[in-house]
Amino acid sequence: MTDSPLFSAVARFLRHLGVERQLSPITLLNYQRQLDALIARRMRRA
Repeated sequence: MTDSPLFSAVARFLRHLGVERQLSPITLLNYQRQLDALIARRMRRA
């Protein structure tokens, strides 16, 4: 599942939020969990 190009896009987005926007690590972790779950659901439906 980690092969999806979406996962690398999410990683870049989260890195941006952490570095540029200086979001809390806890916030980033929660965002990652939600986005990973969304991608996984979408991939199951495909």
